[in-house]
Amino acid sequence: MRRLGLLVALLIVLTACGGSSGGDDEKKDPLAGQKLTTVLAKARTAATEARFLTVRGEGDQDGRRYSLNLYYVGDTTSGSVDNTFGTLSLLRVDGDDYATPSFGFFYEELGKRSFELEDVVDGRWIALPDNEIIFLHRADLVGSVLDADGPLKRAPGRTLYGIDCVGIEHDGGTVYVSPEDGRAIQAIDGEGNVVNFEYDRHEEPTAPERGEVVDARELTQFGTLKV
Repeated sequence: MRRLGLLVALLIVLTACGGSSGGDDEKKDPLAGQKLTTVLAKARTAATEARFLTVRGEGDQDGRRYSLNLYYVGDTTSGSVDNTFGTLSLLRVDGDDYATPSFGFFYEELGKRSFELEDVVDGRWIALPDNEIIFLHRADLVGSVLDADGPLKRAPGRTLYGIDCVGIEHDGGTVYVSPEDGRAIQAIDGEGNVVNFEYDRHEEPTAPERGEVVDARELTQFGTLKV
C-alpha cells in the first residue's frame, strides 16, 4: 500500500493495489505455462499504452472513504477524486495539471473555510505547476496499482464485466487479468479497496481558457491541505 500526495495548497492521499488468494485448476488455466511475472508486466503495459483507459476505485484510507474516477485518453487525463465531503476534479492537458474542489472537499482540513476556498476559486481550474500528482500521470498510477509485493501465485478466477479473468496473488493483494488480451481488469488490496480498469472510448479533454484558470500562488492563505 502506498501513500500518494499532491501539494499546491492541496495534498491528496489515496491508495491502490489488489487483494485475494487461492489457486486455479491448471487443466482449465489459460495461463498455464506462462510466467506470472510476465503476465503481470504485460497487464501493466497494456493499461499504460491503451489509447483509452478508465480507472475507477473505491475504499478506505486512514478511516476515510474515497472514490476515484479517472479517464485517460493518450497523454491527457480528466476525472475526479471524491471523499466523504466533496469532490476534487482533475485535469491534465498538454502536460499541464489542474484541479478544482467542490462541495466542501477540504472540509476536514479547513472546516467552513473550505467553502471560502471554493468561492475564491469560483469554479476555475487551479494551475498546478511542478506538481507530480499520481492520479494525473497514467503510468505512475498504473504502476502503483499493479505493483506486486512479494512472490506471485495463482488465485481463483473471477468473472468481471462478462470476462472470465484469472487471478494473480501477491503479498499486497490480487490482480485479475483477462486471458484473452492480457489486460488488467481489477485489483483488490488486502483491506478490500478496489480498483477497476475499463478500456472503452472516452472523449479527449481540452485545455481550459486563460480566464478559467487561477494560479495556486493566489491561494497560499489556505495553507497545505491533506485529504
